[in-house]
Parts: sequence; C-alpha cells; structure tokens
Amino acid sequence: MYTYLDAVNYCIAQVGAAPVTSTEDLLPDVGDAKLRIKEASVGLQKTGWWFNKELFMAIPVDSNGEFPVPANTMKLLTAGSEFYIIRQGKLYDTRLHTFKLGTDSVCVSVILFVEFDDLPAVAQDYVRLVAGKKMIVINLEDYKKAAGEDREIQQALIEIKKDDLEIKKRNVASGPKFWRTRGGARPYQRGGARNPNLPGG
Repeated sequence: MYTYLDAVNYCIAQVGAAPVTSTEDLLPDVGDAKLRIKEASVGLQKTGWWFNKELFMAIPVDSNGEFPVPANTMKLLTAGSEFYIIRQGKLYDTRLHTFKLGTDSVCVSVILFVEFDDLPAVAQDYVRLVAGKKMIVINLEDYKKAAGEDREIQQALIEIKKDDLEIKKRNVASGPKFWRTRGGARPYQRGGARNPNLPGG
C-alpha cells in the first residue's frame, strides 16, 4: 500500500522535483500534487465502489429536527421509499419542500469520499497514476510522456473493476437470500418444490 506522502512524491517526481519528507511542504509542486491527487480521487470515487458505498445507514434527526448527512457524502443513492435529495448538507424533501421529515431517523444509502490513506491498495495505485499523469500534462505540457502512462492507468482501473465485481459476488453469496435459495426455502424458490435435476435441487 501507498501513503499519501508516497503519492505526493510520485507526482512531483513526474515533473523532476526532489522528494519531500512532509505533505505540508510549501513547495508549489507539492501543492499541485495534492490538488491533482484530490481531483483523481474524486473522479474515481464518484462512480461508487465497494469501498465507498455505505448501505442502509441510519441518519438521526438533530436538535433542529433536520437530518445532516456526513460531510464527505458525494451522492445520495436511496433514502428508504422516499425521494429526498441533499441540500445544504442535509436531507431535503422535494415534494413537501422542507428539511423537516417528520421522523426520528432515515435509512440511506450513499457514496462517500474516502481519504487517500483509507483507500484500498488498488484504488491508491490508480489515483497516484492518474494524478501523476495530470502533473505531466498541466505542469510540463508533455503530452507524449503523459500518453505513456495510459497503459498502467488502464490496468489499474481493470484491477479495481475486478475487485469490485468479486467482492459484490461474495457479498451476494453470503446473504440470507442466497442460502435460502440453496436450501430450497420459500419464498425464494419458484414453484415451491425442489427439482433434483437442477443445481441445488
């Protein structure tokens, strides 16, 4: 795995700068690298992957009778059976035009922004590679050199998609619906009877 400092040093190395010992270094290249890393990370995470989706998370009401969402929320996926949006950092009912939802808590599924150090290794690799390429393009305007990074970037994205698919399959296979289906329990089995000629029958 990489640290945030590793990613910053990778990025500044692409433009010929010497490595630094702290991400708080005031060199302009360090500031540029941090911005490029943030851009690349947002670009990746806004899609929503296994590592930054929070499903069925309870949002409690605050003292004002409103429902503030986590500050790092990128997107609201669902809010139970209701159609809410995020406005001013809080859940908002677009039908009734209010932040007052008339309940004690709301269960939501969201996409969150995860800081670099908390990303899985495959995502860290992708983010640093994309950020490094952006450094080359923006700081050096060397498009030929930047194009040379494309193969590694694409491979890193393939690895993320592969892990995402495998983990989602694993989660489905460990759920109660899967095991009830395997056991032939209703209501998940159609027809109400097991067929010995079919897998699991």
